[in-house]
Amino acid sequence: MVLGVALASCYAAEHLSSTGQKAVVFMPATSYDFGTVPVFSNNATNPDPYFVIRAQSETDVDTVKSITPVQPGCGSDFMVDAPQPLPAQVYCADMGSSGYGGGSSVTTCTYIDYNFGAHFHPSQPGSQTCEVDVVTNDMTGSATTTPVFLYGNALAATYSMSAQPSHLDFGDLPLNTLSTAQLVTVKNTGGSQIIVAGTNSDAAHFPVTPAVTGPVTLGPSMTQMFQVKCQTDGQAVAHHAMLTFTTGATQGTLSQTVTLDCNATTTTISASPTPVNLGTHLLGDSGSTVPVTLKNNGTGSATLDNFRLANTPGSEVTIPGQVGAVTVPATMSAIINVQYLPVTERDFGPLGSLMFDANGVPTSVPLVGGAHTGSIGTSPASIDFGPVCAGGSASQDLTVYANASGDVTLSAPTAPPPPFLAMLSGTGPITLMAHHGNEATITATAAPTMAAMPGDRMAMLNLPTNIPGMSQVPISVHALVLAGGVAPNPSIVHFGPNDLGTPSSAKTVTVTNCGTADLTLSDASITGANADEFAIVSPADVHVTIAQTKSQDFLVVMSPKTAGSKAAQLVFTYPGGSQMVALDGMGYGGGGGSAGGSVDRETYYACSVGTPGGLLPLALAGLLLRRRRRR
Repeated sequence: MVLGVALASCYAAEHLSSTGQKAVVFMPATSYDFGTVPVFSNNATNPDPYFVIRAQSETDVDTVKSITPVQPGCGSDFMVDAPQPLPAQVYCADMGSSGYGGGSSVTTCTYIDYNFGAHFHPSQPGSQTCEVDVVTNDMTGSATTTPVFLYGNALAATYSMSAQPSHLDFGDLPLNTLSTAQLVTVKNTGGSQIIVAGTNSDAAHFPVTPAVTGPVTLGPSMTQMFQVKCQTDGQAVAHHAMLTFTTGATQGTLSQTVTLDCNATTTTISASPTPVNLGTHLLGDSGSTVPVTLKNNGTGSATLDNFRLANTPGSEVTIPGQVGAVTVPATMSAIINVQYLPVTERDFGPLGSLMFDANGVPTSVPLVGGAHTGSIGTSPASIDFGPVCAGGSASQDLTVYANASGDVTLSAPTAPPPPFLAMLSGTGPITLMAHHGNEATITATAAPTMAAMPGDRMAMLNLPTNIPGMSQVPISVHALVLAGGVAPNPSIVHFGPNDLGTPSSAKTVTVTNCGTADLTLSDASITGANADEFAIVSPADVHVTIAQTKSQDFLVVMSPKTAGSKAAQLVFTYPGGSQMVALDGMGYGGGGGSAGGSVDRETYYACSVGTPGGLLPLALAGLLLRRRRRR
């Protein structure tokens, strides 16, 4: 097993209790945005692997148990690249003294990390989100699940189109017979409008409705369906033709073809339907059984035997039961069932043929069908309302889309427990088209009553779907119910270890006004022993007015000047009172690496080294750095 290795220098600082520790440290972050990339491109995290999982301290041996993309949600467009076997241990080896740095004793060790990356291969335009759950154990065996989020936005090619299926087979038809219709779907898969015209090489034997000559104007993601039939005449011959769909030179000179086949025979047996449509399925559903009516149009009895299947996908298509010879009197019919239980994904199209002999003459009836993966994604992946005043409310929209190759039916959400509500926009159920072809919006609300007890509220918002095995897709919702008055959240902020003289990533403190009127802050300041090593970087003017039941975010950074533990208080003052938030962290120096803002953790228990991150907070710190002290 090959694991990532890093050399670390750690200050001999006091350790927090085990109850305040995370199992591991994630670097440089717990999310990655692939940005906007072309549809069908293959994109890896940069660098790859990108995510580094490190032991929480130089003395711990922690374990990475599993790394699992959450399904449904991630679909088939995201892939996690975790080549190292799991479970795997992460720890710091070869410890030894290395002198002093920044006035404090330091030790060195070589970190054995676990590294993994991810890929984004979008199959359809639009934004997508994937949650990857990482399960780790600390030395006590206590498990922690940390969500890692992957984001990506796919941009379609300017001009692109598809025509599906690429081949239609009408099988054997009696003379002078018009078959049932098969569908051809032409879709604009690009990002700009196209004008599609077509040709039909044998309109006499393959009538098409509407005529393919068009032209048809298609906007992005729009489709045009064509009904195709086979018309035999008095000659027992095989008919072959081609439909061709094109765009002009100013729209990419696109071209798609669909081949057509039909065999006119002297048989007196006609099949209905033909072809036999076995349906489009989601993998894992109960499949379909379709009766095929075989009618004898002759003047004498016909013997049908030797029923079999040709060119079908293994055991997915079957003829249930044992079917022997069947004698069909003139003008009468026999019924044969064909069953489709898909286990592999395929676009809708030919599935082979039902074959039998009619009075010794081989006869075929084409089969069509398809199966796709059903999965949905949501943005955001979960809903966190943050602080909500008792007696107030907060709402948030949840965007839902199909993120795999199958269309998914979404119904109105199952009512979550109080204080949460949810409503589907529009009239349900809604068909979510494959590969993020469209979206549905669910508005979720947290509305605690005046009598609600303060504290965290968590529940599951269940989305009813037709996905096999996932009839209810759960989405976690969370709110922090606040009592009357002024409430900052959180009540304590841990900055963790940070390089001397380097601003950390910004931490957010949210002040919520749960009073009976608008609230104006007379001051927001930092006090305490290390006040000059913390700073408010946003808002620029802290004398803000917060409307009733509303909130204001404050961004705070730590920029340690000396090594060692740091402590201060962020104090909000307003008419009639004040509220305090405790701040702590650790200055880390000596030039042995960087713990900086790139370490995603809640405590400063660990020694950690990584590439400085959090560019936006650093920029804010550089532009807006202001230290406010209480005089």
